[in-house]
Amino acid sequence: MKKLFFTILTLIALNSYCVYSQHDQHNEHNNEHLINHNHHQNHLALFLGATTNFEHETTGFSMGIDYEYRLKTMHNLLGIGLFGEYIFSESGEIITGIPLFIHPAKILKLIIAPILVSGENNHAHVNETNMGVRLGVASNYHFKKISIGPSVNLDFGKTTSLVYGIAIGVGL
Repeated sequence: MKKLFFTILTLIALNSYCVYSQHDQHNEHNNEHLINHNHHQNHLALFLGATTNFEHETTGFSMGIDYEYRLKTMHNLLGIGLFGEYIFSESGEIITGIPLFIHPAKILKLIIAPILVSGENNHAHVNETNMGVRLGVASNYHFKKISIGPSVNLDFGKTTSLVYGIAIGVGL
């Protein structure tokens, strides 16, 4: 399953690079304008997808929300934010994090975040919270204030999970 994550990650990165390169060849001056100005300082998105836990060999529907504040430094390359997701599984899990967003290209977003995973331990029937790290990639296609695109994340902690789906957002 880890090979699937890296394959999807590579495909999204190549797609983003191709779209960005074609646009760059078409109009270099306008492209510079778009890179620096075709984003919103604040972005709020709804995530719908699935989470596959490799150790438990389970997959559950996932829904979440994320917020990004785009920093004005370094040509708007970085953003910081918050996110929360709920995994609809037998025990149900809540994942929260404080991500750092890196925007190396107009539609490409890389994500790294410390995370907290809270849920019920099926064996002990008690709630527990574990720390971990999320690494991810997303591709956002903008239509005025609305954005839509795929998102793929790999969560490392007590267990390893692949989180994949689509994010629909709005610039504020």
